[in-house]
Formats: sequence, C-alpha cells, structure tokens
Amino acid sequence: MTESGAWEAWILYMLEAVETMATHTRQKITAIRELMDHWVARVKTEAPRIYSKDLVEIVFRQPYCKIRFLERDGLATRQTASKYL
Repeated sequence: MTESGAWEAWILYMLEAVETMATHTRQKITAIRELMDHWVARVKTEAPRIYSKDLVEIVFRQPYCKIRFLERDGLATRQTASKYL
C-alpha cells in the first residue's frame, strides 16, 4: 500500500473497523447494563432481605462468587455471605 500510495483506502478500512468494533462494544455494554438492572430489580422483589446493589455488582464482576469474595469486599460477614449465596 505504501508503495502504491493507497493510503486513503487503508485509512478508510481502518476507520470502518474501529467504527464496527465501537458499535459492537457499545451494544454489549448496553446489554450488560440492561441485564444488571433486571437482576437488581428481581433481587429487590424476590429477596428484599438480602438485596444489595453491591452484591449484584460483585456477581456480575465475578460470576463464580465465593463467600470470601463478599467478605473481602466488606459486603458481609462469613455467615451473612453464606446466606446470600
């Protein structure tokens, strides 16, 4: 490309790739936010005694969640974390 001077085509190709990935990433972020909002509402409704937005966030951040993760983040004692999970 550099030898033939086809910079414009290459730049347009790269810009299109960046735009495609940005759009895809934005859609994924939106879907994750919607799913998280759904689970926040569901936990509030179905388990109001243990509801905590922080708890939902930890589960989204660390889907394989252990009692010690909740303890480490200061969200609950071992006994309470055990009830949550």
